[in-house]
Amino acid sequence: MNAGASSRSVLMIEAVAAARLGQKGLARRLFNEIIEKEPHFEQALLWLAALADTPDESIRALEQVLVINPTNQQAISALAVQKMHQTARPTEVLLPPPPASRALPAAPFQSVARIRAISSKDGAPVHVSGSAGSAAAESVAQAPRPQFERAIRKVFPCPLCNHGHSESSDRCGHCGGMLKLGDLWQIAENRGADEELLARAIERWSGRLSIEPYEANLNIARALLSLNRSGEALPYLERACGLRDAPDLEKFTAALRARKLIIAVDDSQTIRKLVAVNLERRGYRVLTVEDGMQALARFEEYTPDLLLLDISLPKVDGYEVCRIIRKHKLLKNTPVVMLSGRDGFFDRMKGKLAGASDYLTKPFDLPALLRVLEKHLGRIPA
Repeated sequence: MNAGASSRSVLMIEAVAAARLGQKGLARRLFNEIIEKEPHFEQALLWLAALADTPDESIRALEQVLVINPTNQQAISALAVQKMHQTARPTEVLLPPPPASRALPAAPFQSVARIRAISSKDGAPVHVSGSAGSAAAESVAQAPRPQFERAIRKVFPCPLCNHGHSESSDRCGHCGGMLKLGDLWQIAENRGADEELLARAIERWSGRLSIEPYEANLNIARALLSLNRSGEALPYLERACGLRDAPDLEKFTAALRARKLIIAVDDSQTIRKLVAVNLERRGYRVLTVEDGMQALARFEEYTPDLLLLDISLPKVDGYEVCRIIRKHKLLKNTPVVMLSGRDGFFDRMKGKLAGASDYLTKPFDLPALLRVLEKHLGRIPA
């Protein structure tokens, strides 16, 4: 099997699993992704017809199948029934499924306004009505069920990378994203997350905020938390809580909100990452930015409990940022800890004159940073 066929098979398995679990939006998205790669893949188009919300959508998918293969009997029968329903009130008729595939389960059709796949949890024949019902049910009952079809029901697509995982998984083994939001400490200890895959997930779900607002906000938060970016994740969690009654999520969000927010401003990506990872694991909520202008923009949305501020910043240096903060009515009393690679008396005095509360020389060790934070914010509960 070549790489393209293997990728298609994986997507089909994940798409069928989503369809059987009732996740229609995810299933349609995956089937459309398959069709984008292989526009002539009849089986994916048949599934899209089965998952359509309206008869018109189903008809379009079925007509596309017949353009590819005019002899496809499943599409011919289903299309005829769908068009009949446009002009007359239907009776419930179940058409037989397409021929079984060795690699993938077939997509059965039900000729009502909403077509659905037939399956039962225990594998028993499905009761149907109408003139074609008994023949269809007999056909389904006699058709052998592949062993993998039972296994597929135990596979759940990761909402961040679509890779299959078990229902009990706390973490996706492919992208490293945290799937269950319950234990803040466990999430903060997450290691080995794939930054590129999670960045793609954030971008993908950001484009769906207006279409699937709850799922999009929740999954963006999942990705950000998995990357130790809890400061950015909180607003998305709060929006998700406002969209749906979810007591467990509300409890998790309240626990995250209760953590002290630290904004770390440094032009070094390494410093930002080290600060975020280490402070998240010690009970802080962290937001990182790379220059003074970004920091000033963030203050319009976030009110930090403490600011870690590098002096040597592009665009606007740390001294100027600190002076602006001291004039801000909401931030004037916020502790500001200056970070600098120089430890001279003059540099410390200049920082103090700008309004700094404390001063740390880089490279600093974690115990020294924690002591400064404890001095200004108090001890974090274990």
